[in-house]
Order: sequence, then C-alpha cells, then structure tokens
Amino acid sequence: MYKLQPAKQIWILLLCLVVSSCAARRTGPQTWRLLNHNSTPLLLPPDLTTPDIVSRNFTVPLPVGHAPCPSSSEVIAIQVRGKKALLTVSREALSKQPRGWLANWASNLESQNCLPPGKALRLAEQIAASLPLGPATAFQLLHPDDRLSGTVELGAQDYLMVISPLMKDPGKPIMESETVSGTGLTLNLTAKSTDNLLGYERALYKVQPAAKGIGYRIAAQYADHHIEDTIKRQPQPATNYFQFPQDAAFFRIFYKSGENDFTALIVAARTPDELEKRTSILSSNSAATTCQKGSENMCIAIPKSVAINPVVAVNLNGSEKFLSRGTSLSTAIELTGLTKPESILHRLKITKLWNGQPTAISFDPASDEILKLILQGGETVSWY
Repeated sequence: MYKLQPAKQIWILLLCLVVSSCAARRTGPQTWRLLNHNSTPLLLPPDLTTPDIVSRNFTVPLPVGHAPCPSSSEVIAIQVRGKKALLTVSREALSKQPRGWLANWASNLESQNCLPPGKALRLAEQIAASLPLGPATAFQLLHPDDRLSGTVELGAQDYLMVISPLMKDPGKPIMESETVSGTGLTLNLTAKSTDNLLGYERALYKVQPAAKGIGYRIAAQYADHHIEDTIKRQPQPATNYFQFPQDAAFFRIFYKSGENDFTALIVAARTPDELEKRTSILSSNSAATTCQKGSENMCIAIPKSVAINPVVAVNLNGSEKFLSRGTSLSTAIELTGLTKPESILHRLKITKLWNGQPTAISFDPASDEILKLILQGGETVSWY
C-alpha cells in the first residue's frame, strides 16, 4: 500500500482546506429571505447575508461621447471614472422615494446621454432587486401609479391581454341600443346587441426583448375565440393591433381622459428619449383625440370596442395565470377561490426571479407579511 510522505500529506490537507473554504463561500444564502428588521419587513436578495446594509455600488459603462452625468443626490451618488460610472445607492433614501421614482431617475440619465441607449429600465430593475426593500417597495419604485400618470410603460415580463368583439360583418354595428339610467353613485347600463355579434376574442401578446439591438418587440402568442359555449384557440388574433415598423423598440400605453374615439393609444419609438417626447406631445394636447398627424406608423389607436390590459404571468399551483400589474400575492391566491390566504401560509411555497432564474423565498409562516408581496412576473406559487 502506497504511503504518503508527511510533506505531501500537509499539501493535500491544505488543498482540502482551500476547497472546503471555497465550498463554504458558495453555500451562502441561495434564497430570497423576508425578514423582520427593526420592526420593518424587508426582502433580502440572495447575494446578501444581512439586512444591515447602508448602500450598494453599481458600475455601468458609459456610451461613447457621453454627456456629463447630473449632480449626485442624497439617494444616488454618481462618480465618473473614465469609461464607467460608479453609482452608490442609499437604501434608506431610496426606500422613501415616491412611486415610479427609480424608473424616472434612470430614464432621465439615459435622456441626458449619461447611460447607454436602452439601458435605463434594466439598471433600475437591477438596483431595485439588489437592496433590502419592503415586499411592495421594488414594484412601486419601478412603476408610477397608472391611474394618475395615464400611461403604462411596457417592458420585460409584460404581456398584453386584448379582448375584442367577433362580428359577422366588421363594417356593421354590434349594439342596437344603449341606455344609461340612475343617479349619484349608481348607474345602470342597458344594452341590446345586434345579430352581428358572434362572441369575443381573448388574445395574448408578449413583450419580449428584441432579437437584435435594443428594446423590445410585441409578439402575438395566441387568441381564444369565445362563441356561445365553445372556446377555440387560434394561432393568431383576427386583428393584430401591434404591427409597428421594424425599428420600433420601445412602447407605452397612453390613456386619454374625456370623450375619445379610442380606448387607448399605443405609442412606439426607436429610443426611450423619443418615446418620452411623443408621449409629452400627446399629454400636452388636451384636444388630442387620436394619434398625431405624421406619426401614425408609430402610434396605433385601440378602438373603443376593444379592451387592452397589461398583465404579468404567474404560475399558481401548476397553472399559468395572467394577473394585472401590481397584484399582491394575497389577491392572487384569492383569485383561485381561497378566501383566507393566511390559512395556507404553513404550506405556501414561492419562487421569484433572481438574475433570470427562479429562486425560492424563505419567510416566517407565522407572519402574513409575505402576502403583501407584489408579483412582478415569473413567480411560481403553490400550496398543494
């Protein structure tokens, strides 16, 4: 039997210790963790071991010929170092900002040519997912209140659910008469349809990263035709409302209040800065009733008879469901028919995307704080 010399034994022992040390470093927290820190619930990212973190640094490449980055603030400090910018984000200051602040901040950097084109939203999402924040805070920082802003920015994880009527003759009306009655907070709508209405179509579109270049594409996934008691799936919708030029890369839903001939406008652009300018023109024109003249190829009006809803995909007990953006975990569970979500906390399992990979969330089942989590798309939830 071969016997190791003492020197070799020591060398192998040291090697084992090094390997063990590396393995130990690799076996750190591999889950999201919802903790109660100083009486505040915080969702801890998988790469952090403690919620006691004051700030985090992010390095981003700068575009060629970039303009000077704006002055630092108490929330995010910026230091330009050659071809890169070092961002230092204050966790406490960021968590106190209003809805949509982080997305707006990143978009402003891009519009000032401080960030590379098309990188603002990705950077904002990276920052929001890298700091200990409340279970609803990340979503709120990334998305303004749609009801107040009148717009919805479309990006990764977003789907569009479009519901439209199916007609025998698209050129003829589907409503024979409509009457509205009632007073105060109670209104009654009585409508009678014509025999031109066959049923309705429920079409799904996905907002997905462009195969080449920056931005996204809106791709039809399928369409379900609901006619009387039957549902028939079609590979494409009867009418695709999102046929834009090939160079369209960024999209926004624009809702216009008042009397209009459309449900919403879908505004497209080649860059985020161009998208902001197009939307600003619509917002400032109170008399606008449709897309601006000359921009028709980058603006599509959705007819009043068609409903368009931005949704995210979540797996609930093995079944893919499409939920409105901003839906909490509690509401998602209730939509399955379970009226008391807190009753299944001890058997609840949930994963959330981390760097594009499903990653489990650990939490205290004795607390219902996890139910306040805002689902952003890509989560899996199960309790069976």
